[in-house]
Amino acid sequence: MTRLTHRMTTPLASSLVAILALSAPVLALAKDKAALQIPQIYTNLEVGANGQLTAKTSDGKSLSLRDETPVHTIAQMSDNIKGVDDGFVISFTDPKYNLVMQGGNVFYALIDTSARLPMPMFRPVAKIDDTGRARLQVVKNLSGDHDFIDWGKTGRGHIYYRVQSASGELVYDGMFAFTAGSPKGPFEVLKGSIKSGPFVEKVTTQSAAISFVTRSAVPGKVEIEGHGAVDTPAAIAHTAEIEGLRPDTEYQYRVSTADDSLAGSFRTAPAKGARQPFTFAFGSDSRAGIDSGERHEQGVNQYILRRTMALVLDRHAAFFQFTGDMINGYNNNPGITQYQFDGWKRAVSPFTAHMPLNTAPGNHEVVLYTFDDGTKDGVEIPRFPFATESSEAVFRSRFRNFSNGPKSEDGSALDPNPNQVDFPDYAETVYSYTWGNAAVVVMNSDYLYSPYLSDTGDRTFGGNIHGYIMDNQTQWMKDELAKFQADADIDHVFVTFHTPMFPNGGHVQDDMFYNGSNTPRPVIAGKPAELGIIERRDELLRAILDADKVVAILTGDEHNYSHVHVKPGMPIYAKDGFKPNKPVEITRDFHHITNGATGAPYYAMQQAPWHVGYDPATGEGTYLKKFAVRFAVNLIHVDGKSVRMTVMDPQTLETIDEVTLR
Repeated sequence: MTRLTHRMTTPLASSLVAILALSAPVLALAKDKAALQIPQIYTNLEVGANGQLTAKTSDGKSLSLRDETPVHTIAQMSDNIKGVDDGFVISFTDPKYNLVMQGGNVFYALIDTSARLPMPMFRPVAKIDDTGRARLQVVKNLSGDHDFIDWGKTGRGHIYYRVQSASGELVYDGMFAFTAGSPKGPFEVLKGSIKSGPFVEKVTTQSAAISFVTRSAVPGKVEIEGHGAVDTPAAIAHTAEIEGLRPDTEYQYRVSTADDSLAGSFRTAPAKGARQPFTFAFGSDSRAGIDSGERHEQGVNQYILRRTMALVLDRHAAFFQFTGDMINGYNNNPGITQYQFDGWKRAVSPFTAHMPLNTAPGNHEVVLYTFDDGTKDGVEIPRFPFATESSEAVFRSRFRNFSNGPKSEDGSALDPNPNQVDFPDYAETVYSYTWGNAAVVVMNSDYLYSPYLSDTGDRTFGGNIHGYIMDNQTQWMKDELAKFQADADIDHVFVTFHTPMFPNGGHVQDDMFYNGSNTPRPVIAGKPAELGIIERRDELLRAILDADKVVAILTGDEHNYSHVHVKPGMPIYAKDGFKPNKPVEITRDFHHITNGATGAPYYAMQQAPWHVGYDPATGEGTYLKKFAVRFAVNLIHVDGKSVRMTVMDPQTLETIDEVTLR
């Protein structure tokens, strides 16, 4: 990301900094495979004489890459909109991939951007013809009694549109600003339309980041009421980092271009150590559910995710920590992943114009090279070049999180070459932050994740397994816990990563347990890591036990809600599985919370060692205190020295669980 500092439009230049993010919101697919340098962490990969990346199996068979052509692209869905006399014509084509959307529908609506939470009010529909074109007849269908934003008088407005394929799948939501000289046109799509956002990110006691995306590369502006304004340079993706703010203060703001503007608000974090009450939200796993309507749009269960966001904002959550499996993912083209991320961001809008949302990746965010070995999934390894096409790079091209985590796994015991960069960067996928008297430590438990290694145990190519926290990140977590343990202003610490330490339903066979087997581990440059998955889990567990400010571990991956009360006496090893020479002794109480239930297809319970005394009739046990197959969101209430948790179903608004955590 290129960062440039720009001149303020007010005298408060020292307190606001503008950031130019990516000049285009889609990462380019590496075209010249011959120019690829294969990272030394892999084995048995090569670039052939034809310039194509290939993989060699252990028996010498050469595997070629599978097709990486997307079904839909962002460009296809949003780049070709033209104003005509009575509205707009959208051409759903992308010449780069020779894509033409034949058949389907476009539902379209006016949207009142003066509302605090502007949402579309769909009414008319336009057919997509065999050439991929659809005509949005604004004059006929959105005038007179149907013109609730008065575009007929002002000559200006916003159109929100939703695209449905010929098979009935919802594949894209978009928005643009327009002008019309009169009720009869001509209409014009404004180049400076705000296409996505605004989003509030990286909020601290004295700073915040505001981001938005425009249709074309145009200059932008972010104005903070009572504080100042900042110009952003001509770009498509805009981010302004605002500094010099006051703690625990509500700010109104507006993002704008010469053609368009949208408003939002946010509250800064209370002063560090402040002990007034606040609530934050937690959830994960919003990937698409059943193949039906908004429950399956751009790889996201937008229906449940929107209901979750509305509930969280209504309960005045200070922020939302969302940890992984946001999208269907497992893509072999970075652009497909970004296309799905854009659908996710559309689903959480406009709520995130008023509430900061901190994110971390899960296994479904992985971006891959997929080699065809005749099986359904193929041989899937983490994609490179790491700087531009790794899962981590694609993730941070769409989400802006704090950057105070470890650099990478370079310099670790498994590093094959200390003199060069061999691993992806952890930036904005591993970090920590504070809010009042609480701290959150965010981990990436799917770094360098190789589904092939994780699923088969085949060490031919290398990579990391699902749920394994590698050496440098482990040490960073220990250092963060020690730092917060020594900080008198911090009373409570929450650690979050995607894969449960103590899975209960859907992932007992992997995550940080693998049915009790210690064999699974990373393989780097043909060398397996010294510690297996159970040994690494135990190392993390010991660090958490030593830091008694850690109230809870917040995880996802399993599509249900569960609460394990970790306390002395709890069994943590499989009866017939691996047992270390020095088993971990649980010396204090803390809580292991799993919520992978913000939209993904459900999992039922599986048996695990910590289910001692669990009674399905009452839903309670000695250690596993609650297990529910429900959509869920966690609302964690911090009030001085006490912490409570309310778990709610965003679909029915029922309370699933209420727990005193401290």
